[in-house]
Amino acid sequence: MKPQTSLPLPKNFIELNPYLDSLEKENLFSGVVYISQGNDVLFEKAYGYTNCEKTERVKIESRFLLASVTKMFTSVLTVKLFSKLNLSLKLSIAEILPELVEKSKITVHHLLSHQSGLPYFDGLKGILSENDRQKNIRGDLLFSPEEYISLIKRMPLKFKPGHRQNYSSINFILIGIILEKITGLTFAELLNEHILIPLELTNTGFVDSHSEKKLASGMRMNNGKCIEQRLIHQLTKAFHASSSLYSNARDLGKWRDAVFSGDFLSDTERNLIFSRHSKIRFYYYQNYGLMERVSLGPVIGGLFSRKHHYYEHIGMPPGYRACILTEVKNGHNIILLSNLGNGIDIKTLRDTILDIL
Repeated sequence: MKPQTSLPLPKNFIELNPYLDSLEKENLFSGVVYISQGNDVLFEKAYGYTNCEKTERVKIESRFLLASVTKMFTSVLTVKLFSKLNLSLKLSIAEILPELVEKSKITVHHLLSHQSGLPYFDGLKGILSENDRQKNIRGDLLFSPEEYISLIKRMPLKFKPGHRQNYSSINFILIGIILEKITGLTFAELLNEHILIPLELTNTGFVDSHSEKKLASGMRMNNGKCIEQRLIHQLTKAFHASSSLYSNARDLGKWRDAVFSGDFLSDTERNLIFSRHSKIRFYYYQNYGLMERVSLGPVIGGLFSRKHHYYEHIGMPPGYRACILTEVKNGHNIILLSNLGNGIDIKTLRDTILDIL
């Protein structure tokens, strides 16, 4: 992979810098904005502080919780492992986890494309034991794989597998359990062996009690007062292969490059990841670990023009926001990482930058 180089600030970014500076001054953004095109870094700048005490500024190298952006890593890992082991993604989950025979219509493909029918965490209501409910009240949700399997076994489906799309982190928690079952390795070991080490992603890993101390602290503003989100590792432990990774902007830039181009993925693997597996809504599609969106511009010649066309995934855990995006037409890549959970909406910031580009 070629090293990325900084370029002089292009003219169309003149509007971007003062806009982001103003967001920081108004306590609406703290984090990193990283924009590249091909092998060239067009813009990278850090804003705000790593903690409420303001003892350290955010740096380009600062690490942030990715939350649901983890699903992009999990999807790529799953496709690569199933290819290596010569297993079909149409394999029923019950063939791997016989305990889930009642869910035998669900395939690994359904999990990856959010077409399983499994609900989001609201689906836990009514099936939790008293002990489970107490875990839920405390916010730990520290269920073991066996406990998750037991819960999923009892969980009613929202629809017949393959018939609709419904985003659910439970799909990816289950994928993590499946990968560990078929390989005999932990999800962390698999990710290190097949992704983090080969791509030299040295600032990416699992959030635990040790690594959490090296992250920019998740924060939120409450009536002008800054409050830090503590014990993130307890939350991420529960979400496992769904939402448990941290990274920084430059590592995510390397990761994006490996997924979208080069020989890290075969053509077959890349086609599987970027296929439109289901339709979320009008011009919005579900890939594996990514969403593909086409936003419409003005009507030209009786037809809507295409304003933006991009692939993305967003993470929105307590105290953090994360977005990784690749725009198709001009090849712009946008990475947004924030440790201010209730600042500017990450989608608003994304759209503002897309319009500037």
